[in-house]
Amino acid sequence: MRFSEIYRPPRRGMGRGFLWFVVVGNSVLGSALFVVAVGLLLGPAEDRSWSVATCVGVAVGAVGWVAMSVGFHRMYLYRVREIGRRVALETVDGAPAVVLHWRRVFLLLPLATLVFAAALAGIVSVVWYRDASAGWWIPLIVVVPVALWLPDKLIQVSRRARLVLTPKGIGADGWDSSAWLDWDDVRGVVFAQVNQWTVLRICGEPDAPSWRWTRRPRVLFAAQPPLPFVDMPGPAMDVNSQRLVNAVLLYARTPMMRAELSGEPGMRRIVG
Repeated sequence: MRFSEIYRPPRRGMGRGFLWFVVVGNSVLGSALFVVAVGLLLGPAEDRSWSVATCVGVAVGAVGWVAMSVGFHRMYLYRVREIGRRVALETVDGAPAVVLHWRRVFLLLPLATLVFAAALAGIVSVVWYRDASAGWWIPLIVVVPVALWLPDKLIQVSRRARLVLTPKGIGADGWDSSAWLDWDDVRGVVFAQVNQWTVLRICGEPDAPSWRWTRRPRVLFAAQPPLPFVDMPGPAMDVNSQRLVNAVLLYARTPMMRAELSGEPGMRRIVG
């Protein structure tokens, strides 16, 4: 099977118009809620329909709402400059290699958002409990899942994730696992949808003898993939994805070109 026969371009997601609508709409709603809360807080006490604690909590939550809108823009609408600042020549396992270090912003923003939401829900729960409200436990529905999810996310963002290209093969030290394929076992490249992200997937032959997959330590379970592949999350790149695809296919098809991955020519082919 030729490589081009299994290559698929990334599928189109939500349009930028809709994404801008989400950003602007949530920013307006959050700002309006903040204005209402602050207006009640600064107005006459006898005209205040909310308690002081509720006004403060709503104002803080509204600020977080606007901040989440900004984070949404950063994750889905911000265009990364494809200049390859995170691409370097390094020594990996005693040999030179081209290394693409992964961007982490698209992990940090959801993490910050959920931590903020959980903290706010926890504060609301405590306030309601002190006020002897019967529904004080309801905000804990937000806190408990985040508390279970948080350790793994903290482990992820603390790791040095990267894609490694050597004259021998290609591998990824990801946030949840590490994988490796020799060039002779690479079958092709596809773009796959993993959760909410598009990933560049380097696929191996079903019985590829060189494939290695290692689960990195984490709290919750990470399943081993059923077929050999190496993944590179699209949002983690600061290089042109098509240029990287072309480079991977070139090295998989042309053994004589692989030696350039031990020096500047391999880095220039990916960065441009």
